[in-house]
Amino acid sequence: MRFYAQARLARISLPLLNLVACACQIQSTVRHPSTDHTLMAIFWGLITFLNAIAFWGTYWKVTPQGLLESRAMFLRRAIPYDIIQDVSPDDSPRGKQDNSRIRVSILLGKPLLVRPDEYERFVSALEQHLDPVLIHV
Repeated sequence: MRFYAQARLARISLPLLNLVACACQIQSTVRHPSTDHTLMAIFWGLITFLNAIAFWGTYWKVTPQGLLESRAMFLRRAIPYDIIQDVSPDDSPRGKQDNSRIRVSILLGKPLLVRPDEYERFVSALEQHLDPVLIHV
């Protein structure tokens, strides 16, 4: 099951709002051709593309083999359950402000920071595959 970083409405509406801003800027460029308008249209197109990738592609998937992280549609990381050492709340300053951040410590690697939209369902899915001693959330 996939657990996205944002709610479905945010994943769809924010890139669409950027697309509308980009289309308005392109229309302005067509009506008033100038270097400034053209550069702004290119700038908004780039922002729209980057936001669409970031909002749509960030998710964590709990599979029978392990935990899969997908970021920005191209970056994927598979973590087998046998190398997970601890699942606890994030103790960084940013994590203390946001109680829905989870830190998954792994053996010989950078920890995985997870902030799923469906926090309880994500933790219960992990509990089905991990030893309860490892889960501290």
